[in-house]
Amino acid sequence: MSIHVKNLSSAVTLSELENIFSVYGVVERVQMPIDPYTGVLYGFAFIAMRTELEEKRAIKALNSTNFMDRIITVTKSRRCRQ
Repeated sequence: MSIHVKNLSSAVTLSELENIFSVYGVVERVQMPIDPYTGVLYGFAFIAMRTELEEKRAIKALNSTNFMDRIITVTKSRRCRQ
């Protein structure tokens, strides 16, 4: 399962993302692409959840919510990140 999270603050950490998504199920993996030159987060992440039901619950609950003073967009990823 894979969720795409957009409009993240560059100050967000892996553990913070894992904590907000773990309320809705088991988080198997968090990937946060970082610019190799600046070391700054690109502003999006991929979250892998254990089941599709957990994924759907997280998307429904967190899409268009305020996280670290930004309105995040949470959708199903178009393709699974491994």
